Amino acid sequence: MKSANHAAILLILVITVSCGKPVKSVLGDWLWVETSGGLLPPVTPENSGQSARLILTRDYWTFYENGQQTERLQIKIRRRSSGLIIDTDVPNGDHLIEFLSDDVITVTFYGGPNTDCQDCTVRRFVRVKDN
Repeated sequence: MKSANHAAILLILVITVSCGKPVKSVLGDWLWVETSGGLLPPVTPENSGQSARLILTRDYWTFYENGQQTERLQIKIRRRSSGLIIDTDVPNGDHLIEFLSDDVITVTFYGGPNTDCQDCTVRRFVRVKDN
């Protein structure tokens, strides 16, 4: 019985370690700091006069521009080797989220796993800290 318990604990540890960042770590409130990629120079709140915020819950992606809600999409979060995929209800389009650190993510909109994103637009966000 002891060896079965040890095996179960080891299996849980292997699964936990191999899964990488938990899905819950991406959930929360994110503030836009830069958009880059494509043919345009980087765009920031400072050089554009714009603001944006992304709120991720287990079920929804809610995007705000200049304080106004512009998107609310039902989502499913799944893992990929380079990050998390946010499946949205937008036809032929998902968002790839990659962690630069625990408090900085990049979000790339792409058409699916076979899309070549050499020229994709990437938005960088920082986590909004609780006071």
